[in-house]
Amino acid sequence: MGLLFGAVLYIAAECPDDAVNLDELIKTYANNASVYSFLESDDQETTETNFYDEILKGLKSSKNSESNPKKYFKWALALGKKRVAGIVSSQHRGAYDRAALTLGSIAESYIKQGQKGKANSIIREYYSEKFKRHSSFKKEVRAVVDRSILLSKAVKIT
Repeated sequence: MGLLFGAVLYIAAECPDDAVNLDELIKTYANNASVYSFLESDDQETTETNFYDEILKGLKSSKNSESNPKKYFKWALALGKKRVAGIVSSQHRGAYDRAALTLGSIAESYIKQGQKGKANSIIREYYSEKFKRHSSFKKEVRAVVDRSILLSKAVKIT
């Protein structure tokens, strides 16, 4: 489900090369060794990297397809919000980095769709409103924003 989530965000953002968090999200799911455990390989890292490369190639080739990525984006948005809220509200501190990565990926996708206000709004919603007392989560969100040129230019967090 995670790889599909990332793929939908990636296609909705029109396959950006500059969305580092979105790229990291896809890479994380694509390189999940347990997903591909049915493959026998002496070189696990090469196999995983090839999956990631093949997935990106496929996503980029779908850029001009007849599908409507905005329709699927609504699904991914609902799923991503639920995932972030679930992790942080349950205080799964070991997963705060994944929750922040999910939030940052959604925001990057918004930016690449020309919706900087919505990107700023979703970050602010989780950072300053819903989880304002979760300092460990806020630290991870700041790290996600800081490593992304897209987010650091468009999103203001205090």
